Amino acid sequence: MPDRIIRDELLRSHRFVALSSDTVRMVFIAFVLCADDLGNAEATPTAIGIMLVRSVSEDTAAKWLSELADVDLVRVYESDGKRYVHLPRFRQRLRYSNGKHPRPPSNIECKEIRELAQKVRPRSGSSQTTVSPESAEVKRSEVKRSEPLTSTASTLPAGFIAFWAAYPAEHRRVAKASCAKLWIKLGLEQIAETIVGHVKTMAATDQWRQGYEPAPLTYLRGRRWEDELPRTKHERALAL
Repeated sequence: MPDRIIRDELLRSHRFVALSSDTVRMVFIAFVLCADDLGNAEATPTAIGIMLVRSVSEDTAAKWLSELADVDLVRVYESDGKRYVHLPRFRQRLRYSNGKHPRPPSNIECKEIRELAQKVRPRSGSSQTTVSPESAEVKRSEVKRSEPLTSTASTLPAGFIAFWAAYPAEHRRVAKASCAKLWIKLGLEQIAETIVGHVKTMAATDQWRQGYEPAPLTYLRGRRWEDELPRTKHERALAL
């Protein structure tokens, strides 16, 4: 494994500073240190537990990943039933591009890293497998291993399907099974039209268009559809 550099600019990063605890910050740093040359790392509870030298539950791992994904420090994807994270802006100076883990699909992989993979020669014997977009979605986040995955397209409520489709950033669409479970638990199908309308409205705001939209699970947990809508530029101008 090559040496990894943690730059001092990380300490001034608004994404990093915005994290809720030092534990979540340590998880991100661990991903940086353990990622392969293309910025990909295994993100199963076992792998995270090994990095932190502690036991980590599925729920805890999913909560941490959701928070990191909220600020686009990681992008979660899945390959062959195993969860991985891709680190956008993974700026490491490398002589080789050793893809130890499956690469994410093009809609998740950072442009800088795609360009790096084209310029830098692969290390002998390295894997360059790319995950197809269809298999990239994380379906088992926050679902216990003993529980069957029942949130298939045929069983999901119609309102939830509309909510999921309305979410603007594909790389934010993680923990679908957990979102569906929470949707049903909270009885949100009754107000699906309100929620979907709010998501579509927020998707057109500067905040969300600049990449500051929450992950769907965070949105549902925080009942964000009950928040006040941000004022438009015209409304702000009139208030002056």
